[in-house]
Amino acid sequence: MDTWETLDASGRGQTWSQWAVTDPTTGPRLAGRYQLLELVGRGSGGEVYRAHDPVEGRDVAVKRFRMEGEGIRGRVRREVAALRLLDLPGVVRILDDGEADGDPFVIMELVEGKPFPGALAELSWETVKGRTLALLEILARVHDAGVVHRDVKPSNVLVRADGRPVLLDFGLARGGGVGSTITRTGAVLGTPRYLAPEQLRGERAGPRADLYAVAVMLYEALADRPPHPAQGFEGLRRARLSEVPVPLHRLVAGIPLPVSEAVARMLALEPGDRLPTAAAFIEALESAPGTPALRLPWLGDRAGLSALVAAARAGQRLDLVGGPGSGRSTLLREAAAVLSGEGRTVAWALRGNTPFESLSGVVGPGEALAAAGDVPARVREHLAAWLAQGGVLLVDDGDDLDRWSRGLLEVAEGAVLTAVAAPREGRPAQVLLPLTEAELVPLFHGPERILHLPGDGAHEL
Repeated sequence: MDTWETLDASGRGQTWSQWAVTDPTTGPRLAGRYQLLELVGRGSGGEVYRAHDPVEGRDVAVKRFRMEGEGIRGRVRREVAALRLLDLPGVVRILDDGEADGDPFVIMELVEGKPFPGALAELSWETVKGRTLALLEILARVHDAGVVHRDVKPSNVLVRADGRPVLLDFGLARGGGVGSTITRTGAVLGTPRYLAPEQLRGERAGPRADLYAVAVMLYEALADRPPHPAQGFEGLRRARLSEVPVPLHRLVAGIPLPVSEAVARMLALEPGDRLPTAAAFIEALESAPGTPALRLPWLGDRAGLSALVAAARAGQRLDLVGGPGSGRSTLLREAAAVLSGEGRTVAWALRGNTPFESLSGVVGPGEALAAAGDVPARVREHLAAWLAQGGVLLVDDGDDLDRWSRGLLEVAEGAVLTAVAAPREGRPAQVLLPLTEAELVPLFHGPERILHLPGDGAHEL
């Protein structure tokens, strides 16, 4: 164990390790106040101890820093600045800081909890969704304050017994309120298993890097394996910079498709291909079944839904034509629910940039295809066989697909249901018509005979 020297009453060197086993009634006190009791955690930058503060009459956490390596003192200042700036719900509170024998320390509230996802008898979307959404809400507040954590991982997210997560360890944080960055260009800092591709490339990390880490943590919790199961740092780095993880719904039965899609999008190679904010990630996850969300009444007829389901049952392709806000995405999700309930195999084309990344939910990750030889031919054969066996492929927005997948889907035969903004020549299509004023009336409540509230509201909408 690395040690941090201080002096006892006799002037002899005494280590923090020795402090941790000293009788708490007679042992030394940090800064003449905090009585160290036991070691509770250790990381690359230092150690955390449970200690007792006799002034306040409570136990606290003491973080000591190993003064080894370049820029350590600067990182200590940044963590203190970040914690003082982020006096927010869900962020560990700083109570005091200082130096003892020339070495810095930070006193924080003592958080009693387990690393994310916490103590759970069963891991499923239903059991982890509350604490996942709560963590994203915390990160939304942190990002709104102009701070990026840059080291989000399970051990830095402790979940209390009541399911509330607390975000810890801002030693690698950056932002306008915590001082200028001290990271060398090209340096890789943090825990590789949870780093976003841009961090592994040594590039500047923004809020989407923190959200990438949350997606990795959620993937691990639900699939009981990392999204890139590779050995060693270089193996992980190669996989993360080139391979698309297997979608969650293909690994775990019962994972809601919107959850699988949201996680897949947040694990995209390029930051620009991910959802931009924690709030957007929350919105995507909240569209999953079983997650409390506002559900509007069905308006208009069900001709679009019926057409989609009929085409899928017949193994035929169909374009669902409608502009933004027309409900085409909702209809695709409704069709997916109906077809899945019938026992049909349903998959979604994913957002992608690399060759056939958008079809990874059907044909598998890129490394398996590359090992097979002629990738385009293998993808074409695999997709054709999958569709011939009754598979249904849903494409919410063809413009988001990688160009290789888009070209292949133009000639694929089978149940390919695609949402498009305008009709395409030679393609069977179901056009979504704007809702009429009469169809919008059920959205509104109130007296119609005198005040005309529903009618006027529908008219304005």
